[in-house]
Amino acid sequence: MCVLSYKLLKAMVRGSARFALMLSEHIPFMQTHLGERLNASETLMEIFQNNRSLLEHLNEEILSYFVKICGTKKRHAQYLDFLCVLCLCDGTPVTR
Repeated sequence: MCVLSYKLLKAMVRGSARFALMLSEHIPFMQTHLGERLNASETLMEIFQNNRSLLEHLNEEILSYFVKICGTKKRHAQYLDFLCVLCLCDGTPVTR
């Protein structure tokens, strides 16, 4: 059930910066599902993908969490891909 919910959320976020912004309020909850094979990481990537306003206002705690998880979760490629999404927007670096 959770896998399907995350797939639905991912589809709803795709192309909708407004919905991505609304869903971004629930990122801490989604972080608790990382590593549980629920597709939470793919949904989180879709929320931030090429969404400059969210990326420029990214909470330091969220960024630190994903850097930490890259070192502790057997360095799964999906987490490294997610860090790339956090650092680039439309092919250009995100700066604060």
